[in-house]
Amino acid sequence: MHSRSFSRHGIAGVIFDLDGVLMQSGPAHARAFIQVLADYGIGEFTYDRFAGQRTLDVFREVFAKRGIAVSDDEVAACSRRKSELARGWMSAAMPITEDCVSVIGELSGRYRLALASSGSRRSVDVFLDATGLHGAFLSVLSGDDVCFAKPDPELFSRSIEALHARPHECAVVEDAEAGIAAARNAGARVIGFTQDRVEALTAAGAETIVGSLRELRRLLMNHD
Repeated sequence: MHSRSFSRHGIAGVIFDLDGVLMQSGPAHARAFIQVLADYGIGEFTYDRFAGQRTLDVFREVFAKRGIAVSDDEVAACSRRKSELARGWMSAAMPITEDCVSVIGELSGRYRLALASSGSRRSVDVFLDATGLHGAFLSVLSGDDVCFAKPDPELFSRSIEALHARPHECAVVEDAEAGIAAARNAGARVIGFTQDRVEALTAAGAETIVGSLRELRRLLMNHD
């Protein structure tokens, strides 16, 4: 799927989003949002529209658009409940993306790697504990570690700094438009990760698209 014109020359670091890239957690997050929002009479929710954004920000936006007055404490409670539900379902199913451990292990031998997730620190730890990949990443940041959410560049700018690299020396692997915007705002190159949203991620600014981690390995390791 990827563009053969993509050049890995000059790339020193690779920064991975978690949800939708290393974990196929979208269904669990969508289900959790829907369950919590149902208590407020909201029956329609399209998770893809909000993928990559912080849970608190999603609830604030949805409530505001529906004209539902909700206190900050209640929004925080909704966010906690949603995260607990999603973590529970993910812990049971553990939807680790195919080839995740082997590909990350191989890439860590050539590149400086970082994990940069909008999710909670607890969700990131669940992934790292399940895969045993703690030592593969030189930097691990979650949504709990930053002040500003994607598409703000803070998450990726701090990851780039932690890798001791310049922005153009880093490639961010992202599956969501907000994440692609954040990576581009940070000055990084962007590899879109999707099998069915190629046009959307390309339009958002992804330089190339891969549909699997195996394909990403071929792209970055020059394997056929």
